[in-house]
Amino acid sequence: MTNTTQQTTAANPLTQLSTKRQWLTAAALASSTLLLSACYGIPRKHPVVEFTPEQKRWQQKFRGIYGVVTRIDAANIKEFVSITTDTGAQIDGSGSLSPKNVSNSSYGGGFPIPVTVRATWKKDPKKDIVHGKDPVNNGGWLGGIIVGDYTVPVAERIPDEVLDYIRKNGGALRLKIRLHDEGIFIGWDVERSLPIPNLPRDYSGPKEYHAWLMAGGDFCEPKISHGEIIKHAWYINKQGNKVFTDENPYAMNYDPTRPVRTISGVHE
Repeated sequence: MTNTTQQTTAANPLTQLSTKRQWLTAAALASSTLLLSACYGIPRKHPVVEFTPEQKRWQQKFRGIYGVVTRIDAANIKEFVSITTDTGAQIDGSGSLSPKNVSNSSYGGGFPIPVTVRATWKKDPKKDIVHGKDPVNNGGWLGGIIVGDYTVPVAERIPDEVLDYIRKNGGALRLKIRLHDEGIFIGWDVERSLPIPNLPRDYSGPKEYHAWLMAGGDFCEPKISHGEIIKHAWYINKQGNKVFTDENPYAMNYDPTRPVRTISGVHE
């Protein structure tokens, strides 16, 4: 008879602890690997933005045009103004506009040229209007009576020649909006900083000046120097004729309530 002797080796607590740590470490590494695979190994599906043919047309027309400068005024006093784009963005909410009270803004590359703009202005009956802006109504003015409400196209009116000039020479597209009793006048030009010519070598003052080039549209504001008209303002009347005016909001006797007068015998 053969006796088989079984030997039992007592488990070392340190060995068990070490083995458990290795198992936990391996499990953690496996989980991390799976997590990383889930994050980076599987391609994410991004929503595809589908542009309409019209949106593609505007993207092509205004390619390379980053941002826009706006100049907004009124032929005579207009109060409690709200001007919005076709996308609902508000670009002006002035309490009052006139030839002298002008709203100037600039927008970066995220601001597209509006396809259309809508402008409203109101009459202030004092007892009804609330002198605060309504956040629900695109920042429009509460109360009062709307006395002007017009919508006009913008993007399609900007000439390709103006956009080509900016792409080639630089500068900013300036969109000009003038509120009028008969509607909205739209204008445009290119705003650039140009070097002052023939400066002496020891000259230490400004070396550039602002220029507004290629003006077009329904109107153009006057060019004023030291209170005197250097270049007369003009607008396009209902017959399609260019009419020059005596508009000078910086004259000593300027009266914003007086309608501007047309003048004859003036040429550009």
